[in-house]
Amino acid sequence: IGAGEGIYSQLFKKRGHNVVATDINKKSMSELKDSGVSTKSGDFLKIKFKGKFDVIIMSHIIEHLYNPSRVVKKLRDLLNKNGIIYIKTPNSDFMFLNFIKSNTYLFDAPRHINIFSKKSLNILFEGEEFSNIDIRDQFVLNEFVNFYKIKLNNKIGKTKLGLIAIFFLPLAIISYILGKSSRMIAIIRR
Repeated sequence: IGAGEGIYSQLFKKRGHNVVATDINKKSMSELKDSGVSTKSGDFLKIKFKGKFDVIIMSHIIEHLYNPSRVVKKLRDLLNKNGIIYIKTPNSDFMFLNFIKSNTYLFDAPRHINIFSKKSLNILFEGEEFSNIDIRDQFVLNEFVNFYKIKLNNKIGKTKLGLIAIFFLPLAIISYILGKSSRMIAIIRR
């Protein structure tokens, strides 16, 4: 869901899996279809599917949805009995959020409509009969790098960017170890 250029879709297709990629962007779906992946473009809630799925991937999509609870209901209906939903999304409990404040893409309004914490994401899926929900932090360094890129209007060389990354690596490690990273991954089963 929200396949974009179809990196995951093409990877699974090359490994011999049946793949259906969806995205609201018709152009990207047309290009992906040309590579042999089955596609459906438009609003996910209006798309009709045949059958159920073993794996549903939403990488940086749920934060863009106006009505995530309706989407979760549809995911429940589309998922096979032992299927998995894989979600990547920003984490509203990011440890250093007050430090980076508005110099981040985490709260990229108006594109990011809903920003979840582990607790709120868990509540969203538990309300739709999902009981096996594993939400973990993703190790991410780019929030700190983005902080300086935004602050400097993207006028920063690769060398300085590398030095910034090395400087902030300990903070990224600390936030990850303490479960307060800027991004999270959820693996959800029925």
